[in-house]
Amino acid sequence: FQAEDGIRDRSPSRGLGDVYKRQDFQCPACKYAAQEVLTVLKRDDYIDKITIYYKHLPLSFHDWAKDAAMFSSCIYDNFGSTSFWQFHDFVFENKSIISKNNLIEYFNKFVDSKISTQDYSTCLDNYKNKKYLDHVDSNREESKKLGLNSTPSFVINGYIVKGADLVKIIDAIEYFSK
Repeated sequence: FQAEDGIRDRSPSRGLGDVYKRQDFQCPACKYAAQEVLTVLKRDDYIDKITIYYKHLPLSFHDWAKDAAMFSSCIYDNFGSTSFWQFHDFVFENKSIISKNNLIEYFNKFVDSKISTQDYSTCLDNYKNKKYLDHVDSNREESKKLGLNSTPSFVINGYIVKGADLVKIIDAIEYFSK
C-alpha cells in the first residue's frame, strides 16, 4: 500500500487537480457524497480537471465502519481500484440495512455477487490482518494531522471542504484548475 496516495477512482489520472475524498462507510452524509457529489464530479465538466482519490476516515462512534474500511483495503490490495470502487458502491447501496450484526453477511453477499469475476473470498479470512488495520489507521492519522475529524471531507489541492458541500467543492476545483 501507498497510504499517502489514496485509492484512485476508475478514471485516468488528469494531473490538473487532486480531490481526496475522506469518508466513513457508515456515515449518512458520506452516502450522499458517494452517490450524488461523486456523480457530479464525474461529469464531463469536471472529470477532465481532477483525479479523485479515496481515503479512509472511519469515525470511532460508528460500530462497523472500521471493519468495512479494512475489508475494502483488502479488496483494493488484492484486486485493485476497480474492485475497491465496486465494493464502495455496494456498501452505500446497502448502507441502510447493514449493521454490526449483519456486516459479515453483507461481506459475503459482496463476495458472492456477480459484480465481478474476482474471487473476493480471500478477504473474508484476511481483512483483519494488521496490514489492513495499519492502512486504515495511517489514513486516519493523516486526516488528524490535517485537522479533519468529520466525514465526508474533501481535500482539493490542499484546500479543505468539510461536508458534502458541492458548491464549495466545485468552486475549489474551478479555482485550482485555472
